[in-house]
Amino acid sequence: MRTSERSVCIVKSGEELPQSLLDEVQDNFKYIFNKELTRSTNGNELSDLLKAELEKIYTSFEKDEDTFYGSYPFGNVFHQLRRKLEDTKTARDPKSLFKRLADNKEDLKNTFDLAKGMADIMSRAKADYDAIRDFQQHNQENIRELNPDAIEKSDKIEAFLRSEDPRHELRHIIKAYKELKEEIKDWIAQIRDEVLASYGKVFDELESEANSLNVTESAVYGDREKTLANIKKLHSITQLKLRKSQASAFKSEELSKLLHFASQKQAASGEGTKVNEPEAYYITNVKATISNEAELEDYLNRVKKDMTALLKANKTIIIK
Repeated sequence: MRTSERSVCIVKSGEELPQSLLDEVQDNFKYIFNKELTRSTNGNELSDLLKAELEKIYTSFEKDEDTFYGSYPFGNVFHQLRRKLEDTKTARDPKSLFKRLADNKEDLKNTFDLAKGMADIMSRAKADYDAIRDFQQHNQENIRELNPDAIEKSDKIEAFLRSEDPRHELRHIIKAYKELKEEIKDWIAQIRDEVLASYGKVFDELESEANSLNVTESAVYGDREKTLANIKKLHSITQLKLRKSQASAFKSEELSKLLHFASQKQAASGEGTKVNEPEAYYITNVKATISNEAELEDYLNRVKKDMTALLKANKTIIIK
């Protein structure tokens, strides 16, 4: 009612709620959140207490939502919990608030339990989870080169990283991750040693050939230290295998550089023994298979004929 002198606000007293309902609210709160809600015999007061507690819980998961939602599969639960809490605590009156709590108590409990569990685990194991995820993302190529048991471990890790509830698998996955990491490390070390040995032998042969040709200049062919250093930097099983398969071609290419340089050097100076220009001969192109003596004889005759022609043409043969 409004007059020219003053405004009057008439407030109607709220509906009185039975004590049994208030007790039920307190029981529901404890069931959902595993903590006591301050007791009250007044509906409005209990409503205020409940909203205050819901707000505390809502706020307590804000950092977890910011950190994990959208970046981790399990981050969805923090977003879901905060949305459910927001929906509950914004009820327009005590009766609606208490009803929402009762109607959604199972859903709220399950969501809260998962959110709390994930928050607890990530507070102490986020570094482990991130290390596992980073390892899995950057080692798919290496993992595919391992044995079936190792690949099975990787598949379990992948399932773990996609899970919205990985609480119960973390300990087992950390163990699988460490085993897989060690397997890859050992396998890479073994292959790298083999590749280094192959290229070390190539450079031994190149240096021997350089000595025989009296080539003492630098940078005529590949640098041993740089080549081996680059191999040592490789952490991919596939790349190491590729470099190993390329050792023969690398040797032929560098030997061609060496022979060409020696030929040009000798021709320019007119001193020393003549060095012929290099010519590659792909022996695997002659015949793919040999199944009898006649085929062997034919193969040898053809190779001899081809190589003789190259020598008559003053070429130094590089066999590939």
